[in-house]
Order: sequence, then structure tokens, then C-alpha cells
Amino acid sequence: MFHMSGRRIFLLAVGGYVAYLFYVPVPSDINEPQKYRAVVAFQKFLLNMVAIRSLFDDSPATRVRRFRDSLTALRMFLPSGTSYATEVKLTKVIADGVKVHIYQPPGSEDEPPLPGFIYIHGGGLALFDAEHYDGLTRKLSANLNAVVMSIDYQRPPDCVFPIPFEESLKATKWFMRRSKEYNVDVNRIGIGGDSAGGYLSATVSQAITDDKSIPDLKLQILIYPWLQILDLNTPSYQKYEHDSAREGSC
Repeated sequence: MFHMSGRRIFLLAVGGYVAYLFYVPVPSDINEPQKYRAVVAFQKFLLNMVAIRSLFDDSPATRVRRFRDSLTALRMFLPSGTSYATEVKLTKVIADGVKVHIYQPPGSEDEPPLPGFIYIHGGGLALFDAEHYDGLTRKLSANLNAVVMSIDYQRPPDCVFPIPFEESLKATKWFMRRSKEYNVDVNRIGIGGDSAGGYLSATVSQAITDDKSIPDLKLQILIYPWLQILDLNTPSYQKYEHDSAREGSC
């Protein structure tokens, strides 16, 4: 009778699990498919770890915190944001009670007033923080030759809605009212963000428009913004769900 040792069973189990992690349909327009597979595999691994831990604690708040901690641990495997645009100066400031990161390109104090850009990070309002986006916001400052403020708003479950919006609005007004301190033209300040950050950018823009004590923001850059979840069958949802399913098929 065929007999398998415990060691062989263990190796087969590990190999099967790794194959499961890396079995990822890759869209045809991805330039680096192996890197794409590696990132998705790590995400699947984190979700599996959170699912296992949730067997011992069903608290939704605890699961969110645990997953967030796992994402923070991911930084150990990624290049530091400081490896990008090293010439950009970073200052961490408390803006009217809100943590923000200010990025200034080289020589920004000596030039004519620069444009400003406010970035609000995504992550479902609960996961990522300004540190996760450090590389992106550094590159934005360098490539745009602009002073960039990244808002590090408080996240649920450590706070409740609408604190992320309120903090984003307070930080935006703080930056606009102190634009001269950073050599920024207050009439050339834009705002943008991805996912939940896109939602916050849009709502902050509306609130700024209603406040006649400060100028309107110059522009909005909304990256796959989370604007509504009441109806997931609108034409745009259907189009991109269909396109994604077609691209990701084997």
C-alpha cells in the first residue's frame, strides 16, 4: 500500500497552498504580471490570516484593526516611500487638531508662489494612512513642483462617522488659510484622492464652496471615487464589472 510520510504530506500541503495563492488571472494590459500576482497573493494571504484569527474573535472592530495591522506589516516588504523623490522636504504638522504631512519641493521657499495640492488617501475610511501613500505624495510634490498636503484623518473603528470628513475639511481650511506660510498661491490649490479619499475630496470641495470666507478649490482629481453605494447597477458599474470580468478571464 502506498504510504506517505508526514513530511511529504506537509510539503504537498504547503505547495498546494502557495499554488492557490499565486493562481491569479492577470488582465491583459498588466505590464508586470509576476509583480501583479505577487501583490494579489499577499493580499489573499492576509485575508486568510484575518479569517483564521476571526474564528477566535468575531468582533468586527477587532477584525478591522487586525487587518489594518497586517497592511502596516506589509510595508516591511515594500520599498520605503523615502526612496522616491528624496529631495522633497517632509514636515509632519498638526493642522487644527488633524495630523497632516506637508511635502515641499526643493527651493519652494525662494520661488514665486507655487500651486498647492491636498491629497486624501483611500482605504475604505478604515485601512490605510498617510504613511502608506508617502511615496505617491512625494512624487506628486516633485513632479508637479507643488506643495502637497496629505491628510492623516482618524479612521473607524477608532472613531465614528463623520469624523473623517470633518477632519479632512478642517485640515483643508487650515492649509488654505496658511498658504502664504508655505509659499502657496491660495487660488491655485487643488484636491484629490482615491476611493474613499475621492469621496472625501468631493464632499470637502462642496463644503469649501459654501464657505465664502475662503476661495474655491481650483480643481478636483477623483480616482475611482466612492461616491455612492445605494445602487450598484448603474451603467458605469455594469460597464466596468463586465470589462473587468472579461479581462480577468482565463
